Amino acid sequence: MNWPDDYLDRIICGDSLAVLRAMPDNCVDAVITDPPYNLGMDYGIQIDDGKSLDQFTFFVDTMLPLLKRVANTILLTPGIANLGIYLKHKPRWILAWHKPFSLSHCPVGFNNWEPVLFWGKWVRNKWSDYIYAPLNLSDKSLGAHACPKPINLMRELVGRYSKDGAIIFDPFCGSGTTLVAAKQLGRHWIGVDISPEYCEIARKRIEAVLL
Repeated sequence: MNWPDDYLDRIICGDSLAVLRAMPDNCVDAVITDPPYNLGMDYGIQIDDGKSLDQFTFFVDTMLPLLKRVANTILLTPGIANLGIYLKHKPRWILAWHKPFSLSHCPVGFNNWEPVLFWGKWVRNKWSDYIYAPLNLSDKSLGAHACPKPINLMRELVGRYSKDGAIIFDPFCGSGTTLVAAKQLGRHWIGVDISPEYCEIARKRIEAVLL
C-alpha cells in the first residue's frame, strides 16, 4: 500500500512508532495528537503508562524526530508534568488551552490549563495562542478512554492550523476525537492506536459524523 493515498480516512490498529517509521517524508500536512502522559493511567489494555524517566525520555526523543519527518506542522498536548522533556526539542511556540471546571489535581490545586506545543509552519492567518475549551465529562461517545480531549479543543486546533482538504494524522488517536474534528471540518484523516477497543470506538464515532 502507498502512503498516503491508500491510508486516507482510515484507522490503523498498531504500534505508533512502527507506523511512523514506515511512513515516507512529508506525507501528511499536520500531526495533531494527544500523546501518552506516562502517569500510570489505566487504558484497559496492556500498555506501560508508567515507564521510568529515562525510558519515557527515550520515547519522546524517538517520537518527535519521526513526527517532524512526516509533517511540517505538529501540535501536541503533552500535559504539564512532562513539559521539560518536550522543551528540549524547542517548540516554535506554546499555546495555552484553558479548561475551566477541570477536576484534575496538581501541586498547587486544580489543573485548569494545559500547554499545546507547536512546531513547524503557520499555514493560515495567525491566531491567538489562547484556546478556551471546557471539558465535557458527560460526552458518552468517548467510551471508556482514561484521558479524553474535548471535541471543541481539537476542532480549534484542526481549524486553525490546517487548510481545507489537508491530511491530519493522529498517531495516538484513542477514541478518535481529533479524527472526528478533522472529518467535521472537511479534512482527510489518518489515525493509529494500539488498542482494538479504542479503534472500534473511534470508527463508530467517525461513522456518526454527518456532513
